[in-house]
Amino acid sequence: MALINTLANSALGSVQKALLIIHKSDASQIDSSQVAVATENALLGAAAGMTATSAAMQGAGMNTSVMKVQYNPTSLSIQANAEAIPFTYLQQNIDSGIPNQSPRPPMVVLSVELIFDAMNPKDAFMAEKFSLSTGGIVSSVAGGIQTAKGGGYTVQPQTDGLIAALMRPSTRVVTFRWADMAFTGQLIEVQAEYTMFSVSGKPVRSKVRMNIAQQVESDADIQYWNKVLDTTFSGNGEAGGKDMGQKLGNLLNLGAF
Repeated sequence: MALINTLANSALGSVQKALLIIHKSDASQIDSSQVAVATENALLGAAAGMTATSAAMQGAGMNTSVMKVQYNPTSLSIQANAEAIPFTYLQQNIDSGIPNQSPRPPMVVLSVELIFDAMNPKDAFMAEKFSLSTGGIVSSVAGGIQTAKGGGYTVQPQTDGLIAALMRPSTRVVTFRWADMAFTGQLIEVQAEYTMFSVSGKPVRSKVRMNIAQQVESDADIQYWNKVLDTTFSGNGEAGGKDMGQKLGNLLNLGAF
């Protein structure tokens, strides 16, 4: 039944949107391990919507900003390393004083690509030129450009905001939540690409790829992954011990273990 409901919701266009929770603090840096535990407890049993997530965070006394992504990611990439490996920082492209490489401790890194789109056909493609009225063409085009100059038809605030979150240590801890899955860690890299501009020169479409790292050092992190391991390889000789319907349901909504 869960699988049927998921497919029905997809067909009706009511697909659950992914959320990005940015944890904020007055301190110069936040302990991501402690935030991860508090977030997991706060979201336990809470609905996956934006309003419910915001209420759960507020109820737990956590200072957060919740962003609903415009388009759900087409894929999620997870990379894990058990030993320290050399790691090149993105910031070294800006500041030559940053060392070329530094060892990265054992961690799990979630990579996700978000797409933002504020394209307005009239502004981006000057569709008004097909109007029969010459006066209408002039007024409509001028109005569209004026709206763009006033702050509309652009994805730059959202894109720059994610880069700003990386630059400030007190906002680098984030949680990516989608349906039953929630991943909390340090935002360690942001790559932004503007792929479309309006006739007024404003960016109206962008792709932002984020890397969120969860260090496997604290007792809470180790206990979490031990629980995942035990859950996955328990059952009657079958990984997870779940039937096909449950597996398909988790495949569609990336449900937690």
